[in-house]
Amino acid sequence: MLPERPTAADLEAAYVRRGAELVRCDAARRLAVETLEAERVLIDAWADRHDAAGTILPGDWAKNAGSGGGRQILPG
Repeated sequence: MLPERPTAADLEAAYVRRGAELVRCDAARRLAVETLEAERVLIDAWADRHDAAGTILPGDWAKNAGSGGGRQILPG
């Protein structure tokens, strides 16, 4: 926030403060994007390893239970 009659030093300090806020925001955004990309790579690698077994998600074994292996879920 600026005083009612800002001086050149006040304006300069405001620009520096705003610049620092932009740098912090950009760094946080970049970290979030890098984290998301790394997470997706790990998920894809995990899915590739489990795809050969025919099960990818924890609930998939129930869908494949009648296909010659795995536990079957009994009603009730």
